[in-house]
Amino acid sequence: MKFNGKEAEQLGRGQRKKKPIMAGIEYKTSLTKERRDKVYARLARKCAAIEDLSYSSRNITTVQEEMCQFNDQLKLLMLLHEEIHTMLELEEEKIESDEWIDMMDEEIFNFKRRVHT
Repeated sequence: MKFNGKEAEQLGRGQRKKKPIMAGIEYKTSLTKERRDKVYARLARKCAAIEDLSYSSRNITTVQEEMCQFNDQLKLLMLLHEEIHTMLELEEEKIESDEWIDMMDEEIFNFKRRVHT
Protein backbone atom coordinates (compact mmCIF):
# COMPACT_ATOMS: atom_id res chain seq x y z
CA MET A 1 0.00 0.00 0.00
CA LYS A 2 1.45 3.37 -1.01
CA PHE A 3 0.83 6.65 0.75
CA ASN A 4 1.03 10.11 -0.67
CA GLY A 5 2.92 12.85 1.23
CA LYS A 6 0.01 14.02 3.42
CA GLU A 7 -1.06 10.53 4.37
CA ALA A 8 2.51 9.55 5.22
CA GLU A 9 2.88 12.60 7.46
CA GLN A 10 -0.38 11.83 9.21
CA LEU A 11 0.65 8.26 9.88
CA GLY A 12 4.10 9.31 11.03
CA ARG A 13 5.74 7.80 8.01
CA GLY A 14 8.01 9.82 5.89
CA GLN A 15 11.60 10.69 5.68
CA ARG A 16 13.60 9.60 8.63
CA LYS A 17 15.28 12.18 10.76
CA LYS A 18 19.02 12.25 10.35
CA LYS A 19 21.36 12.61 13.28
CA PRO A 20 24.25 15.01 12.73
CA ILE A 21 27.61 13.36 12.20
CA MET A 22 30.27 14.14 14.81
CA ALA A 23 32.64 15.45 12.13
CA GLY A 24 29.91 17.85 10.99
CA ILE A 25 29.31 19.06 14.53
CA GLU A 26 33.04 19.59 15.10
CA TYR A 27 33.32 21.48 11.81
CA LYS A 28 30.37 23.72 12.64
CA THR A 29 31.79 24.35 16.11
CA SER A 30 35.19 25.29 14.67
CA LEU A 31 33.55 27.71 12.21
CA THR A 32 31.57 29.33 15.01
CA LYS A 33 34.72 29.64 17.13
CA GLU A 34 36.48 31.35 14.21
CA ARG A 35 33.57 33.81 13.92
CA ARG A 36 33.76 34.43 17.67
CA ASP A 37 37.50 35.12 17.44
CA LYS A 38 36.98 37.55 14.55
CA VAL A 39 34.28 39.41 16.49
CA TYR A 40 36.61 39.60 19.50
CA ALA A 41 39.39 40.98 17.28
CA ARG A 42 36.97 43.66 16.04
CA LEU A 43 36.09 44.47 19.65
CA ALA A 44 39.77 44.85 20.52
CA ARG A 45 40.30 47.25 17.61
CA LYS A 46 37.18 49.17 18.61
CA CYS A 47 38.53 49.46 22.18
CA ALA A 48 41.76 50.96 20.92
CA ALA A 49 39.91 53.44 18.70
CA ILE A 50 37.58 54.51 21.50
CA GLU A 51 40.45 55.00 23.93
CA ASP A 52 42.25 57.18 21.39
CA LEU A 53 39.12 59.26 20.83
CA SER A 54 38.40 59.67 24.53
CA TYR A 55 41.43 61.89 25.13
CA SER A 56 39.71 64.90 23.56
CA SER A 57 36.52 66.47 24.85
CA ARG A 58 35.51 67.33 21.27
CA ASN A 59 34.98 63.67 20.48
CA ILE A 60 32.23 62.97 23.02
CA THR A 61 29.52 62.26 20.43
CA THR A 62 31.92 60.14 18.39
CA VAL A 63 32.83 58.13 21.47
CA GLN A 64 29.14 57.63 22.25
CA GLU A 65 28.49 56.36 18.72
CA GLU A 66 31.51 54.08 18.88
CA MET A 67 30.32 52.72 22.23
CA CYS A 68 26.93 51.89 20.70
CA GLN A 69 28.68 49.95 17.95
CA PHE A 70 30.90 48.33 20.58
CA ASN A 71 27.82 47.19 22.52
CA ASP A 72 26.32 45.71 19.36
CA GLN A 73 29.52 43.76 18.72
CA LEU A 74 29.51 42.62 22.33
CA LYS A 75 25.95 41.29 21.95
CA LEU A 76 27.04 39.38 18.84
CA LEU A 77 29.99 37.93 20.76
CA MET A 78 27.69 36.74 23.53
CA LEU A 79 25.28 35.16 21.02
CA LEU A 80 28.17 33.30 19.40
CA HIS A 81 29.37 32.15 22.80
CA GLU A 82 25.92 30.77 23.62
CA GLU A 83 25.76 29.02 20.25
CA ILE A 84 29.16 27.42 20.82
CA HIS A 85 28.22 26.43 24.35
CA THR A 86 25.14 24.54 23.12
CA MET A 87 27.19 22.70 20.46
CA LEU A 88 29.91 21.51 22.82
CA GLU A 89 29.52 17.94 23.99
CA LEU A 90 32.20 17.51 26.66
CA GLU A 91 31.96 19.24 30.01
CA GLU A 92 35.68 20.11 29.82
CA GLU A 93 35.12 22.03 26.59
CA LYS A 94 32.21 23.92 28.14
CA ILE A 95 34.35 24.89 31.14
CA GLU A 96 37.15 26.06 28.84
CA SER A 97 34.68 28.13 26.82
CA ASP A 98 33.24 29.64 30.01
CA GLU A 99 36.72 30.55 31.25
CA TRP A 100 37.47 32.25 27.93
CA ILE A 101 34.29 34.34 28.07
CA ASP A 102 34.92 35.22 31.74
CA MET A 103 38.35 36.62 30.85
CA MET A 104 36.85 38.63 27.98
CA ASP A 105 34.06 39.86 30.23
CA GLU A 106 36.55 41.13 32.81
CA GLU A 107 38.59 42.95 30.14
CA ILE A 108 35.45 44.51 28.67
CA PHE A 109 34.20 45.57 32.11
CA ASN A 110 37.52 47.30 32.86
CA PHE A 111 37.47 49.02 29.47
CA LYS A 112 33.92 50.30 29.90
CA ARG A 113 34.72 51.57 33.39
CA ARG A 114 37.74 53.50 32.04
CA VAL A 115 35.67 55.03 29.22
CA HIS A 116 32.80 56.07 31.47
CA THR A 117 35.09 57.69 34.03
